[in-house]
Amino acid sequence: MYRRITASCIILFMLFSDFRNEDLERTGFLGKSVTLPSGVTEPGTIAIIEWSIFTNQTYIAGFSGGHVNVPNNPRMELNKITGDLLIRDLRKEDSGTYTVRVRITEGRHWVNKITLFVKEELPEPKITVINSTVQHGMCNIFLMCSLKSKNTVTFTYGPEGFPHGCEFKPLRYVTAGQEAEAWCSPIQDVNITCTANDSVSTTASTVTIGCLGKNFYSVGNK
Repeated sequence: MYRRITASCIILFMLFSDFRNEDLERTGFLGKSVTLPSGVTEPGTIAIIEWSIFTNQTYIAGFSGGHVNVPNNPRMELNKITGDLLIRDLRKEDSGTYTVRVRITEGRHWVNKITLFVKEELPEPKITVINSTVQHGMCNIFLMCSLKSKNTVTFTYGPEGFPHGCEFKPLRYVTAGQEAEAWCSPIQDVNITCTANDSVSTTASTVTIGCLGKNFYSVGNK
């Protein structure tokens, strides 16, 4: 169980005149790890660290007297050198505002707030080759990139430029770039990458395709 930071601890921090504070934001993804920074950038040896969460200052990790204390949460790890807090295997309930109080031996003192947003990372997009034909001496390829997401996703294709890339032309009826037309070298296969972005995370898949044959195969495709 978490416990609350005592009023005496808070008062102890506020007694130091060299006081600084900062509001930060971090985004993490479900099942991954994230490091919440203490915000301490000046040199010095950390004497006290107090990490808490929620408006009621629920204690989650601390360091004092040379000892690190992270009660009842094996997913958390406190760095006693930097004051940063590592959270592994992120869950939705980890979202919230964290407060860190740090005092270094030189007397300087920080009280920073870090708001953590835990979101679902985009899966790798699936590339489907709709058609591949030789036209006007070039390999003309139609592709579709797709994935399941609740967010608005935009798609881009690459690389561009011959001979190892292609010239990509947008399709008028496509708004987010999900489908694309590519003009590529007709004498060799090319690697075409579809990149998906929802303004929070970015993922990509690659397909190897050409007009030399009809046996298409993909790399990193799900």
